[in-house]
Amino acid sequence: MIYAGIDVAKDKHDCLMVDSNGTEFFPTFTIPNNRIGFNGLLERLSFCSEDLSNIK
Repeated sequence: MIYAGIDVAKDKHDCLMVDSNGTEFFPTFTIPNNRIGFNGLLERLSFCSEDLSNIK
């Protein structure tokens, strides 16, 4: 299982993705609260697992 933690704010969101063992896929990263930011987040989620239903 892969877990995505997102600290939601008005203008930006801080994100972290880890597996069940606590291994980070990426260092903590920030995305802007816009379409470009969410597309970047989706790219990183897709990198972690081809089956997005494995991500919580």
